[in-house]
Amino acid sequence: MPSQINLLPVGAGGVVVNFILADGGGGGDKRKLSYFNVEFKGLEERTAYEYRVSSAEGSKFSPWSSFTSLYTKGETKFAMYADMGLFGSSSTDSVPSAARHNIGNVLDDVLRGDVDFIVHSGDHAYEFEVNGGARGDGYMDQYSDVLSRAPWIPGWGNHEYLEMDRGDRLGNITGGLINALNQDRMHYSMNLGMAHIVQLDLSPYYCNFEGCYGVDTCGFPDKWLDDLEETGNFQGYREELLEWLESDLEGVDRSKTPWVIVTSHFPMYDTTDYSVSSSLLDKDLGASGKVSFSSFSSGSVVPSRELATSDIEPLLLSHSVDVYFCGHNHNYETTWPVFNGTATQKDFVNPKAPVHILAGSAGPPETDQFTAESPEWSREPRLTDNSYSRVNIKNSTHMFYEQVKNDDGSILDSFVIAKQ
Repeated sequence: MPSQINLLPVGAGGVVVNFILADGGGGGDKRKLSYFNVEFKGLEERTAYEYRVSSAEGSKFSPWSSFTSLYTKGETKFAMYADMGLFGSSSTDSVPSAARHNIGNVLDDVLRGDVDFIVHSGDHAYEFEVNGGARGDGYMDQYSDVLSRAPWIPGWGNHEYLEMDRGDRLGNITGGLINALNQDRMHYSMNLGMAHIVQLDLSPYYCNFEGCYGVDTCGFPDKWLDDLEETGNFQGYREELLEWLESDLEGVDRSKTPWVIVTSHFPMYDTTDYSVSSSLLDKDLGASGKVSFSSFSSGSVVPSRELATSDIEPLLLSHSVDVYFCGHNHNYETTWPVFNGTATQKDFVNPKAPVHILAGSAGPPETDQFTAESPEWSREPRLTDNSYSRVNIKNSTHMFYEQVKNDDGSILDSFVIAKQ
């Protein structure tokens, strides 16, 4: 029977339904997943639809489910977060604890009408392919409770490349979406409501350390890998990404999508204390390796966080991007409008630079601590509670933001970005 059903939006007028059929079980050599994609086109906006899926091979139908189609204008409501697995403790692989992840919260949001779609910016399951893929199966089976009802826009983080996955499991999940959009999994975008949303995979910039090929293929998918040389074509990836990003942002019609959000897994600004690590981080819950911020030369340029910032931040400023959203660090913090390490102001009224939001606490296996002191661009509160973000774009001038605690749904932080 079809399982792991998830919806992916093809703009406002359609969705791709992705699902699997599994042969065998328990992971390992006997396990085989077959991926299927069904595209629903020409949907009426803000309309409830019921559906069920089966395969051409004659599998049983899935149970009926329902979703409400998205839209090209009007109030735009969505959840954003990164870094989520299903862990009750470090000794188990897939036993969920409601306080650790946000699936129940977001499902409630969807059913109440507070969230219409989801942006998930990398680090899923920790990791998909642990125990021969059994961990990824458990993750997607439970996540399907939400994703079969509300479409998501998923992105890649460093954990999608661990276990030598090369980002392929998420690539299989998103393959129908990327084909329908006629874009690339390393950089794709869409218009939903009043928002233009850009999803970037910056892993090759950040997953760069001695021996990285044997740990996470240095953040490269097959497209950019030379397995014979055990290296990736970073410069080719970089040039394609930056050329595409500039063209995409230049093409935004602000009369239709007045708000622009760029997201990737990795931060440009944060105050995480990298000298502190937890016992869980050392174990990494079954992963074969961890990302490192020490870089080595890869041809004429050195992939690094600093290079990612210097490459991308000027494009965000010149094209008046409103928000850069990320995760990776397992905590929550925001900046004042900031560029080149300097806050342009200490409010959110007519921001002169992008606001950076780091929310990598949707359900990670451990918490990252902050430095005692913070620079002037950093905004309080800085939080280690497991939590996620809710966004409500009311109109062309006001975006309402909330950070929601997983434990009880209370609001930990909120602010409004207002612009003329």
